[in-house]
Amino acid sequence: MQPGLPLRSGTDPRGPENTPKKKLWLFSFWGALTVCIWLEILGALTATLGMHSGPMDFFATLMGVFTIPALITVILSILPVNAMAMYSGGLAALAMGLPLKRWASALLTAGLGALIISFGSGELAHTYTNFLLLLSYWIAPWLGVVLSDFYYHRANPLRKDEPKGWIGIISFLCGVSISIPFMSSVLYAGPIARNYLGGADISYFLSLLVSVLVYQAAVRTKQASHAARPSAAIRD
Repeated sequence: MQPGLPLRSGTDPRGPENTPKKKLWLFSFWGALTVCIWLEILGALTATLGMHSGPMDFFATLMGVFTIPALITVILSILPVNAMAMYSGGLAALAMGLPLKRWASALLTAGLGALIISFGSGELAHTYTNFLLLLSYWIAPWLGVVLSDFYYHRANPLRKDEPKGWIGIISFLCGVSISIPFMSSVLYAGPIARNYLGGADISYFLSLLVSVLVYQAAVRTKQASHAARPSAAIRD
C-alpha cells in the first residue's frame, strides 16, 4: 500500500541516438510519478487513519461502493512500476555477465522476486518491512562512497584513471562495521542502541558519515603518494 517511487529505469538503446537525455529522464520520471503519487497518498492515509483496523477494512470503508474499481486501479497502477523494476533488475543481471536475452533476464528477475515473496506468505507486510530494514543498512554506506566518488571526480577530472576500487570497498565495509553497535531493528539490536540510546537507530547516519570520511581520507592519501613519486624519481 505504500509503493516507492522508482528512481531509475533502463534506457532502450534501440531509440533514436539523438534523443536528449533530459527528455528520456522526464518521460521516465513523470511516467512513474503519475502512477505512484496517488498510491503514496492512499498509503499514507491507510497508515495514519487505519491504524485500528486492517488495511483492507479501512480501504473498503474509505472507498465504499468504489472498492472494487479502486482495487483494479491500484493493480493497473502498480504494473508499470513493477515493469520498470523488472527491466532494471534484468539489466543488472546482464551486467553480471549472464548469457541471457533481455526479456529472459527480466523474467528471471520477476521469478526470483515471486519466489522470495512466497516465503513471506501470510506475513508479507512484516517480511517486507524486515527486508527494507536490512537493505537500508548497506544503502547508506554505499551511497556515501558513490556520492563521494562522484563529487570528487567532478572536482578532479584528471583523476579518472587512478585505481580506486579497493578504496570504495574498504570505505563501505568500514561504514557497515562501525554502524553495527548502533543498529536497532527486529532483526538485530546493537549493544549501544539497546543499552544507551533507548532503542534509537542512528546507524544509517553514522555509516554514511564514516564511509564518506574514510573514502576521502584514503583518496587524498593515495593522491599524495602518487604526487610524491615524480619528485623522488627526479632526486634519484
